[in-house]
Amino acid sequence: GCHGSEYFQLKREVGQRPPHSHTALGRAYLAALAEPRYSEMLRELKTHSPAKEWPQVREGIEQARSDYSRYGFVFSLGDWRPEVYAAGVTLTSPDGSRVYALSCSGSAALMTRKRLIQQIGPRLVAIRDESYALAGGRRD
Repeated sequence: GCHGSEYFQLKREVGQRPPHSHTALGRAYLAALAEPRYSEMLRELKTHSPAKEWPQVREGIEQARSDYSRYGFVFSLGDWRPEVYAAGVTLTSPDGSRVYALSCSGSAALMTRKRLIQQIGPRLVAIRDESYALAGGRRD
């Protein structure tokens, strides 16, 4: 049908969000946050995570921040759903007051880490930069 594979249907109710800590979209958002907002979000995420899972969740978030510094984008390699790999990039409002994110996801069979690094991530960065140029926004 026109809805595509059921693996990629979020099946969310209005107002529901995928977890920031596990998705490329959420990790891109978190990667762009400055203190003290970043620490506030970590505390909030910790309260919503099972205690035994928190160290792994935090490690994934910290790895995303490191990846963002290294590549200019972040990953989710099956962290939210094992069959879904994704890359994400941050968009910031011209005055820096708002943080947005853009991601691209697909089947882990097609969206390998190598492809995300070499093709998808750089294209997301280019889309972000072109958006900034068109809107007169900032470049990260």
